[in-house]
Amino acid sequence: MAKYLKPKPKKGPRAGVIVFGLCLALCAAALAIWARSHGSAADDVEAEQFLVHVYTTENASVESAILDLAEEDFHYFTLKPEGTGSTGYCQVTVTDNTGIHTYFISPVNQGDTVNLGIQAASGSAVAFASGADTPPADNAAKVVYPLPLSDATLSARLKVSHTPSVEYTVPEGAALESIAEFYSVSPGDILAYNGIDSIAPGTVLRIPNPATDEPFAPPQIETAPETKPETQLSAETEATQIPPAETAPAETEAPEAEDNTVYVMGVPRYFQTDYPTIFYGNGTIATDGCSVTSLTMVANAVTGYDYTVDELADYFGGRAENNMARLEIGSEKLGLSFYKSENWHKTLEALNEGKIVIALMTETSLFTDGQHFIVLTGLNEDGKIMVNDPNKNNYDVWKLKNAFVNGFTPDDILLGYSGAWVYERTLEEQPPRYSEPRIDRSEENKNYPITLTAEDHALLARVIWVEAQGECAEGQQAVAEVVFNRMLSDEFGDTVYDVIYGKGEFRSVPYLEDAKPTQAQYKAIDQAMYGTPVLDQNVFYFATYATNSNIYKQIGNHIFCY
Repeated sequence: MAKYLKPKPKKGPRAGVIVFGLCLALCAAALAIWARSHGSAADDVEAEQFLVHVYTTENASVESAILDLAEEDFHYFTLKPEGTGSTGYCQVTVTDNTGIHTYFISPVNQGDTVNLGIQAASGSAVAFASGADTPPADNAAKVVYPLPLSDATLSARLKVSHTPSVEYTVPEGAALESIAEFYSVSPGDILAYNGIDSIAPGTVLRIPNPATDEPFAPPQIETAPETKPETQLSAETEATQIPPAETAPAETEAPEAEDNTVYVMGVPRYFQTDYPTIFYGNGTIATDGCSVTSLTMVANAVTGYDYTVDELADYFGGRAENNMARLEIGSEKLGLSFYKSENWHKTLEALNEGKIVIALMTETSLFTDGQHFIVLTGLNEDGKIMVNDPNKNNYDVWKLKNAFVNGFTPDDILLGYSGAWVYERTLEEQPPRYSEPRIDRSEENKNYPITLTAEDHALLARVIWVEAQGECAEGQQAVAEVVFNRMLSDEFGDTVYDVIYGKGEFRSVPYLEDAKPTQAQYKAIDQAMYGTPVLDQNVFYFATYATNSNIYKQIGNHIFCY
């Protein structure tokens, strides 16, 4: 059983205090952490226990935990600063039969990751050097400190991974996107690293892993590209201009399309974020489809077929109440050989045997702040785990970029691991290619000359949920058709937003923020756009009563009018 420790608040101002969140990953049930306040003393610790403190430079303890050590255990947790602050240090107190021993690691900066690994395996060959008994004055590199124990079979290490950063004060006129582009860092990483939601002039930022140490200065005058005379091209620019079509070599005029799919250990990499408007489960593939995207990668690697993510989403998106069940149903329907593994050590053994794994990660992992499926494609030559992540955005996260190329350690995956599905790479018999009737989403099959964005889909799904969630599928589709009909009419707005938020047009507007649309509402949108229409395109009104005398027909509880 694990408990998160919440220290008592200290009275008065605490300038520069670093607030840490404690993320704890267990691979055995022998670890117990007792909840105590930040005032816990080393005297409270029994032999062969650890007392872990994290301090600010003002010597204020912000987190503490007592770890009980048992044989055959490996415990790993990470302390990550979430708030503003500068520097602190981590202290570990070990009590054994010879007395109390204290070890420190410093400095701990905002954004650093502090790890305490405890190896209690019998016969361990791990060796450590001597530790320090006072906080080091300066320690800019990665450091590993030993924590000697009375039992020779038990050992532990304490280390910190420092994140290079530069300090930058936001001037007038500087946009977050421009700052991020200048330093080659994503805007989200800057906000997360500084624990803020937005920036303003005067905000002091620390830029993680910057491409340069130079300060960014926003231009005083923006020069529009179209103001540059076309005749004033530099020699270098002229050399790179594409010649007119008639002078280009014939073989370059119509290049053949190429498959740009990346394969990692024989497993194709697909991204759920490429499907922002296709429904799946309780949302779209982009928001809820990491499981079906992972399944598509594995299915194509094992069977050699060319399933697409949206194809499998159509087949299995409405099959169950949650994505774990949908994953298993899909795996069975596709004829894959798999089993579920909750034990990380057995999952790692399966990777060693050459199997492919879909792992479910939780909010304590490196990959997500909720639940997220990833594909473990195998082990590289260095014994590290190669990963295909369905979320394309994760490939721009500074703390993950290198690992996607060179592999993750088992401990990296253990953090936040919540179970896995293990797949055989080869099958005794080739299964037939699975298929079901699908919606034809081609441009030629559209009922309306309308292009919807991901935001349009999300807004319209919320409207259908509020207006008609209790109605039949045809009734929900009809609500979507009313919106499309209005968009094509000269009497209403031209966009989904303008139609929905037109003054007095939809009674659902005040309730949209609380709406929780499901795959049924997204399917209604698809059916309205690509399926058999249920309304004439001149039907603009609906209610539980006739809004005028020109009635088209009633569907469920709604009466639709011209």
